[in-house]
Amino acid sequence: MKKITTILALFCVIGLNAQDYVEFTNTELTYSQDFNGLESIEASTNVVWTNGTTPLLGWYAAKLMQDPAPQDITIYSTGSLTTTGATGLVSFGTDTDRALGSRIANATGNVAYGVKIKNSTSAPITSLHVTYSGEQWTYANACPQVLSFGYKLNADIKDTAFTAVPELQFSSPIFVAGITATNKIDGNLAENKVVGITHTFNVNIPVGDSIVLRWLDINDPGTTECPGGVDHALSIDDVSVTATLQSGVHQTRDGNIKLFVSQDELVIKGDKIMKNIVIYNTLGSRMHAQSVESGEIAIPVNQMSGGIYFAKVTLIDGSESTIRFIK
Repeated sequence: MKKITTILALFCVIGLNAQDYVEFTNTELTYSQDFNGLESIEASTNVVWTNGTTPLLGWYAAKLMQDPAPQDITIYSTGSLTTTGATGLVSFGTDTDRALGSRIANATGNVAYGVKIKNSTSAPITSLHVTYSGEQWTYANACPQVLSFGYKLNADIKDTAFTAVPELQFSSPIFVAGITATNKIDGNLAENKVVGITHTFNVNIPVGDSIVLRWLDINDPGTTECPGGVDHALSIDDVSVTATLQSGVHQTRDGNIKLFVSQDELVIKGDKIMKNIVIYNTLGSRMHAQSVESGEIAIPVNQMSGGIYFAKVTLIDGSESTIRFIK
């Protein structure tokens, strides 16, 4: 009995410590998600959704207008050209090309979904470049409706006071006068989607902190211009997020050599194999020399005092580049 109890306790600890985010690292500053891992079986309902882990690592969803408080979403459904009746969080698309979205009803209220990304690099993140496609799977109203985009540091998906980024809003391309009922369309067709919604915005994400990027689909009310109050079904696909660190980027003839510096570490990453690196101070004294023979190297610099330095990088083809950096 004691052995069983110990094993159960271990599983509990593992569950509590399960990773619930995606991350940027010094070697990977771009995160991408195509949602093709979502359920694709037609008309599936009550598919398990666990915030942070299942079926998408780092992704969260919630209903924001529930009584008495916003609720985490725990299930999602599938929809496509033949099934659009599901409401709440929905996986739209074909067998091989899925998208994540929502279909709103009065009982559902506003639906929010998004991704939590941790800064696991060695330097603060100063900006994010976000690109995605917006897809529309039904039209049901005479007016356009939108998915809004916002972000917040160290946030819960249900939080208020997200910072809006209007440039990353998706507005439904299809809306037809006189329509007040749901009509199915193919969100993968060019006329029903907007490809390459993109914008770069400044942030300050300290090392170890996280940011939540959130899309919000509200329960649009009926108005004189848009009677009926029926919502279009909207989704996102092919999300890509690229971070910029506090760093310098030096352009060479053959591509980029990227340099990332913190108080403890200097990371140099190149498109080609590097042969060796020598670091000098402003007096020309050699502070560090190292053979590399790889496309990336991390060099401890915690013993160097603050100031200006130069990293001389020699590539395997014999070309050289000198990069100025400040510690």
